Amino acid sequence: MKLRWPASGSCGTRSRRSVYTLTFTSERATARPADKVRAAIGNVALDTEFSHLEVPVTVTNGNSGRVENVAVHVTLFTKTGQIVNFFDGYNYTRPSALAPGRKGKSTITFGSRYEGTGRINIQAEAKAAGR
Repeated sequence: MKLRWPASGSCGTRSRRSVYTLTFTSERATARPADKVRAAIGNVALDTEFSHLEVPVTVTNGNSGRVENVAVHVTLFTKTGQIVNFFDGYNYTRPSALAPGRKGKSTITFGSRYEGTGRINIQAEAKAAGR
């Protein structure tokens, strides 16, 4: 796919116009997600002295094979269901590869924007090892 930019108007000064061509490619994903990783939330801690919220998460591999790149995602909601904040980056568990039945732990820390939290949603994802 090719995209020409700018779509309308000009770029640069009146005497020079620049046209850019961007080419996007996609690669087929070869990694398969593991379908049986379970996440459990621990005791959430609010540290008022240092002003942060800590959300400890334990992930268990319920698959019959080893999983790797076990990541945790956390979303904070108000009691009425509005999003307060979220962590959607990759915070891998320790250890980040888990044998069947093994557990990994991770703690997500929110240094700001956690006021009004009434509910916490956690998710875990992992890739089946060797795939």
